[in-house]
Amino acid sequence: MEFARHGAKVVVNDLGAQVDGSGSADGPAGAVVEQIRAAGGEAIANGEDVADFDGAGRLVQAAIDHFGDLHVLVNNAGILRDRMLFNMSIDEWDSVIRVLARHVCPAPARRRLLARTLESRRRGRGQRH
Repeated sequence: MEFARHGAKVVVNDLGAQVDGSGSADGPAGAVVEQIRAAGGEAIANGEDVADFDGAGRLVQAAIDHFGDLHVLVNNAGILRDRMLFNMSIDEWDSVIRVLARHVCPAPARRRLLARTLESRRRGRGQRH
């Protein structure tokens, strides 16, 4: 919301899964997009799974396709499982680790994706380094 308040065009990403990890919906991201637009900002919703390399790529591409460029990536992905560590199933644990390991911690694959995007942009402008 704060970036949009300062004029940034924003892609709001949320898988929209239930607390148990099932399903997906655009409701959470859509609600934030509505708030941004109501305040005069520009935003789109995206429901990609950002812990998946291809999903993260589609998210980046959505920003470029819709807004023409990408300048900043804010990564605050998280996951909620309504259980304590000692009573999580293996599948729940794996889901938590998948998101945290690929998104809260630095991810080399994501850096490569962004580097390719930035390199393509630079080549498109005829710059060489």
